[in-house]
Amino acid sequence: MKNLTQVQGYLDILKAEIDDPGKSGPGTSREEWKRLTIELSDRLTDLDNFLKSKDWESLT
Repeated sequence: MKNLTQVQGYLDILKAEIDDPGKSGPGTSREEWKRLTIELSDRLTDLDNFLKSKDWESLT
């Protein structure tokens, strides 16, 4: 669970980088990067909710 929280923090940094007009990406549009980042963030939230529903933390 700690690692999942850490990855979500990295995604927040990535979102800030994508929104920075002074940064340029590797040829893919900002909109595409933003869309994919949002999708990944949504899936991580789904995973977090699933793990919490199964009381995963009590198994570690």
